[in-house]
Amino acid sequence: MLETAFLASDETRVRTLRATELPFRPPSLGLVLKFSLSAAEACRPHLLAIRPMTPDGRLLANEATIVVPQEDISRPSPGLVVRTTVVVGELADLTFDTPGLHALVVFFDGAAVASLPIEILAPAEELSSPP
Repeated sequence: MLETAFLASDETRVRTLRATELPFRPPSLGLVLKFSLSAAEACRPHLLAIRPMTPDGRLLANEATIVVPQEDISRPSPGLVVRTTVVVGELADLTFDTPGLHALVVFFDGAAVASLPIEILAPAEELSSPP
């Protein structure tokens, strides 16, 4: 089903971002997913949902949903596996209020298929300020 999933910023895989200020809205953050589907599964549309979560498990923002369109396979042969890559170019309106280990949980037709961690580091001036 899900073969690969990763977050990318400026065409580079990321797991950590340094906030310039809080709240922090990354200038560029995308999601890349690669699925392998049977021919029968590929010939129907699917619903992809992305739930951004805070370090304490609360929903960070509204869930984003995307319809993955069906593939056009005129004569599917038995055993055919279709690989589909879905790129969510920009995760619009995703703002991190606090530093910490956040997650983007990915659902495919209602089933959780991945949880992608994203560590948001505090702004540099916060690290150097006295308590």
